[in-house]
Amino acid sequence: MIVQANQVTPIHFHWKKTEDIIHRGGGRLKIQVWQATTDETLSEEDFTVQMDGVDSPVHSGQTLTLEPGMSITMEPYMYHTFYAEGSTALVGEVSTLNDDHSDNRFYVPAGRFPEIAGDAPILYPLCTEYPAFIGKKDGAQS
Repeated sequence: MIVQANQVTPIHFHWKKTEDIIHRGGGRLKIQVWQATTDETLSEEDFTVQMDGVDSPVHSGQTLTLEPGMSITMEPYMYHTFYAEGSTALVGEVSTLNDDHSDNRFYVPAGRFPEIAGDAPILYPLCTEYPAFIGKKDGAQS
């Protein structure tokens, strides 16, 4: 993922997917985390996350800072939001098998693949835009 400075990913969790978020380089990656309650609201309870494979206690709603090379494991039912600070960050994700159409719970309801009103040429195509780019050498939009 390419995360631009102050580009915020909406607060969400996954019912089934476990994912490792790996900060590959660039600006700091700020990640705010909460556990979900049984009714899928934000828990106020402290909990433990794995950062670089080590269990780390965190407070509900705490914002963690990942420097390049660091990682965090997002377990199911762990709300999270993130953004880059300072400059664009290159972020990798390694996850269990999942269905992005049915395994996302947004705290504020939002579609997983919202309509995009393009006002500039596509620089980095989304996975949903790949079919439009197959066979095009320059990435020109149709």
